[in-house]
Amino acid sequence: GTTTLTVPDGTATGLYWIIAKADGPGAIGEPNEVNNTRFALVRVGPDLAVTALTAPGVAGAGTTVSVNVTTKNQGGGDATAATSTRFYLSSNLIVDASDAALESHGVGPLTVGASATITTGVTMPTSMASGTYYLFAVADDGNALAESTENNNTRFVTIRIGADLFVSALTLPTRAGAGSAILVTDTIKNSGGGGSGPS
Repeated sequence: GTTTLTVPDGTATGLYWIIAKADGPGAIGEPNEVNNTRFALVRVGPDLAVTALTAPGVAGAGTTVSVNVTTKNQGGGDATAATSTRFYLSSNLIVDASDAALESHGVGPLTVGASATITTGVTMPTSMASGTYYLFAVADDGNALAESTENNNTRFVTIRIGADLFVSALTLPTRAGAGSAILVTDTIKNSGGGGSGPS
């Protein structure tokens, strides 16, 4: 049979089990009374997630990059309160207290299925050493909103900070005699997001 169920008004946001029980009132005597149930999981309430994140692949320490992020309510209930999405710079794939907290932007209330796409200027810390980092966007930073799932609020892209020198061109004669001098021309290019010192 197919039945329409109503989630009770005032049900707190969270994870719940819908349990179907054969012979619910226990009106029929059965030789096995412990196999009458089956259950399925249902999430009640809003669920914010970062569904898209784009940023430049390179940056310099102290420079500001343009980051585009989409925060979506993919839950079953409206997010009636405003939240914030914050950016973090991490050397690993975990956001924790040791990571650099960067700019944030506000996200207004989102109905079921609605999303907000915002472009924000994010400044890299001036003290960051050159290297490859993970730029995280965290929806509902600070957990101001109760969500049916709290472990899906982050998304990341990789970003290289600092100079990145490479030889972009090299020319020299194809023939030379032993003991002879040859003229070699090379071009060094910085493809990174930050300036380099002498090398």
